[in-house]
Amino acid sequence: MKSEAKMKANLDLPKAIGYLEDVVKSLKAGRVCITNCEKSLTLTPEAMVRLELEASQKDDRESISLRIAWRKQEEEETTQGDLHISPDDTPTNTSLEEVRSKSA
Repeated sequence: MKSEAKMKANLDLPKAIGYLEDVVKSLKAGRVCITNCEKSLTLTPEAMVRLELEASQKDDRESISLRIAWRKQEEEETTQGDLHISPDDTPTNTSLEEVRSKSA
């Protein structure tokens, strides 16, 4: 059975960033509890997750889509690669391996 808690809203950027920071904090704690007026859902992420990140530009519209997913108690093969996220056009020198070692 599928359970979902959804939210779509137009927010000012600081409020959206606050929600993202809450997600990061919860992921680090190993438990993500999401409650809105309709539903409450608690997720417990596994040690291995799948990260999908997409950025796009079209005419006057820009977007970033982020998805983090996992399967319960299932080991998956890791995909090595470099991902760089920064506030400007200059790529950072942080590789995926460096991110893993810093979070350990």
